Amino acid sequence: MTYDLDCLKEIAVRIAKAMANLKALDKIWKSKAITLKTKLGILKTCVFSTMLYDCETWTVTKRCESRILSFERKCYRKILRIGWTQKATNEKLYRKIQLAETILQKVIQRKLCLFGHICRMDDSRKIKTLVFGMMNGLNKRGLWAAKAAKI
Repeated sequence: MTYDLDCLKEIAVRIAKAMANLKALDKIWKSKAITLKTKLGILKTCVFSTMLYDCETWTVTKRCESRILSFERKCYRKILRIGWTQKATNEKLYRKIQLAETILQKVIQRKLCLFGHICRMDDSRKIKTLVFGMMNGLNKRGLWAAKAAKI
């Protein structure tokens, strides 16, 4: 995490690790003997699980969202053996895969599951205090702005 809660660097690292896993399974993706359903199962288990590790803590911005979705489409194109020069719309790609939910939807689902887990915790737990707690005192910027307004 950075001071401004930008998770782009963390997401880039997770994508790089998942891409390494994707590349390591090249023989499976190129195999014609393995069905698409099996390949999708392997993709979800070996590649997407690496990508989604610790995604509950990410602050997802529009830029992060586009990186995540483009990585997912790259994986599907690899499995379907669609080159980057070939014209194939995302809708056509999703229809071939019969996609139920995107990676981004899984990220949101995991974030909500973590929030529900924290809500059910005992009130004395530190993580619950951190999520729901109130900070005492004045915001320094607000205090500074109030003093500046008096001057």
